[in-house]
Amino acid sequence: MVRLLVNGNSVELAEPMLLAYWLESKGYTIKTVAVEINGTIVEPELYEAMVLSDGMQVEIVSFVGGG
Repeated sequence: MVRLLVNGNSVELAEPMLLAYWLESKGYTIKTVAVEINGTIVEPELYEAMVLSDGMQVEIVSFVGGG
């Protein structure tokens, strides 16, 4: 079991998984989010390589257009 803290909420995953896959499974559009893991901003080109593992603290911010 993998336990994460995502935007202040406890989240459990059955196993470690790629950040990009997890974001897409939760309905996020990769090009419209910024992700910070354990206090460090993750560059979007690394989403496909970053593996979410136990104990990580994840912050996700979605960009919203408007005017």
